[in-house]
Amino acid sequence: MPDGRPCSLKTVNHRLGVTVNIVYAKSNSSVGLNGLIFRLRTGEAWDADDPLVKQHPECFQDHPPFARTSQGVERVEQATAAPGEKRKSGR
Repeated sequence: MPDGRPCSLKTVNHRLGVTVNIVYAKSNSSVGLNGLIFRLRTGEAWDADDPLVKQHPECFQDHPPFARTSQGVERVEQATAAPGEKRKSGR
């Protein structure tokens, strides 16, 4: 996104009738907010509008870093390079 925040996926809680924008923690880390420390776990889903997400957008991404399959866990590769990231050519 232009403001540096990750884009988000929308999920709907049909029981409560609420739509929530979701982002995912990029890695295991600890971040602070208002004097409190929060532990993030890789792939953990967070409300994109949460103050922690807004203060630390670098810790979140718009897709889960892995996806479960019947064959185990597969890493989900980002289709495009992040700003400033260089990718090797496969040629």
